Amino acid sequence: MAPILTRIGARRYTLPNGLGNGDLMVVLDMLRAYLEHDAHLRSGTAADRASPAGYGDFSLSFNMLQTTNGLTSRVAEESSEGPCISGPSPSLTDLIGEEVPPAQPVHTSASQPPSDGRWLSSRRAELMEEALWMNLETSKRQREWRDRSIAERKAAKRARHTMSSLPDHQTTNKGEGTSVIHTGSTPHSPPSATTVSPRHLSQMEVDNDEARTHTSESTRGDTEKGAKGKGRATKK
Repeated sequence: MAPILTRIGARRYTLPNGLGNGDLMVVLDMLRAYLEHDAHLRSGTAADRASPAGYGDFSLSFNMLQTTNGLTSRVAEESSEGPCISGPSPSLTDLIGEEVPPAQPVHTSASQPPSDGRWLSSRRAELMEEALWMNLETSKRQREWRDRSIAERKAAKRARHTMSSLPDHQTTNKGEGTSVIHTGSTPHSPPSATTVSPRHLSQMEVDNDEARTHTSESTRGDTEKGAKGKGRATKK
């Protein structure tokens, strides 16, 4: 025997709506709740139990469908005067057939670890590990650069301190000899002295001799001019 309801999907069924156009959709769990409530109505124990949502529409639509199809099974209807029972109660097999859809598996991935023991996929774990090592390498380079900068600043400071503690003189080497020039960095320093090479000393001596010769000749000429002047004055 064909099922009374039409299956439209996994655990979903429809029947014509007895109150208007279109169909009513009912899920498998609600069908079980409707059949359970029908049993309580028939046994007189439904007064202390809550009525399932949509039971009135389902019972009316189902009974109208059964009347149209000439079938005898009915669902007990609720009324102010009490349950209205007009035929035997249908079974779940009558409603959906022999094959009952398997229950949907409950997703418990949030409470159970994956099969490989890792919450992330292999690709994501690889990317996270790579990013971690790149971050460590960057931190290491930054630390090395900072240590090198500190060492360079300390070395420059020591060099400036060493230069400031050296004697205030300058030494030059020009090939013929060594010249040391004292600059006298303080007001109380001695006069500056210059040490020259032997070649420069010889040139200075020649210049001094020429100067003395020129001075002697000038003195002798002045003496002769003075003597001549006195002679002319005596003759007069």
